Amino acid sequence: MSNKLKSAGVLLLSLWIMAGCSPEQTAEETAEHREARQAAWNFVQEMGWAGTLDESSWETAAVERIVAPDYYEYVDASFEGEEVLLITFPEEGEPVASVTHFLVDKETNEVVGFLPGA
Repeated sequence: MSNKLKSAGVLLLSLWIMAGCSPEQTAEETAEHREARQAAWNFVQEMGWAGTLDESSWETAAVERIVAPDYYEYVDASFEGEEVLLITFPEEGEPVASVTHFLVDKETNEVVGFLPGA
């Protein structure tokens, strides 16, 4: 009987986890992340910082939600301490001191900060 109870518990836990991951959330997040990546890449190009970054790297850049730390350079300092998207571009070849970390406003997809020499 305990094996059946364990199996039922695992099944219920699995169903609960799957129910919390709706495809709509994933699609919205994917679109949001794509726009944020594109905004950060446009900023890189405008600033002339592409350097060791591959042009297609914007499509695979890592995206995560963070609270904007105080050690970034800010385009808009009002975002320090606020939740933003951190976009991190991978570098090709040997890593060099370049700008690869960008903070993007999650509402407007505007770059609000960057980490120099990261």
